[in-house]
Amino acid sequence: MSGVRRGERWEQPVDPTELANVIEVVGSDVDLASAVERSPGRLLRFRPDVTSQLAATLGLGARGALVAAQAGQVVAVDALRVTLDTASPRIAVASVCCGIAPDRTRAWHRRQAVEIAVGSRRARARVTGVVALNAQHHHDNRLVTSGHPGDGRFEVLWIGLAPGARAELRRRIPSGAHLPHPDIGQATGRSAVIEWPVAVPVALDGVAAGSARRVEIEVLGGVVRLLV
Repeated sequence: MSGVRRGERWEQPVDPTELANVIEVVGSDVDLASAVERSPGRLLRFRPDVTSQLAATLGLGARGALVAAQAGQVVAVDALRVTLDTASPRIAVASVCCGIAPDRTRAWHRRQAVEIAVGSRRARARVTGVVALNAQHHHDNRLVTSGHPGDGRFEVLWIGLAPGARAELRRRIPSGAHLPHPDIGQATGRSAVIEWPVAVPVALDGVAAGSARRVEIEVLGGVVRLLV
């Protein structure tokens, strides 16, 4: 799956014939994901609210302007196709969180034995939560400092800290200083499968989406076409 590569220009000139049919999206990452589900591949102008973690990663302002990009350009952003157990797939543009979010992990949360597959990598770990990230930010914290929302891949973190270490985790994650850590697993890939022993809460783009034992995630490269 193709994506932007190091040294390549991300933004591309807009086709003037598309400008008459631009879809305006105002609001959150969930609003943007809904627009992508309804109209995949259509040119969108996203005017994010303050909750958008994708906008925080992109440097996208409330007027839909991208920092360091020329006006009238198009950037192609990836999305995540998410399947919870046997339900119909859904779209997320910023994150998928299974279990307890890292910034909300407390000493009383129990770790569970989870099987994680990211591409060809397999891991089994006792964790409180797993987060897949297209954006670098989650709950206004910089969970990862690498990765690009247009590179055709996403980051996966699994959090296995002991109870006594979780307060320090919460202190460090706003700036991204929690990584690297021996009890935080990390992988990058184009697909992932996360299997829990029991159903756990799942949030897409920071909003509760139900619960599941098995979560499948696949990157959809460049399907979010933003006019900036």
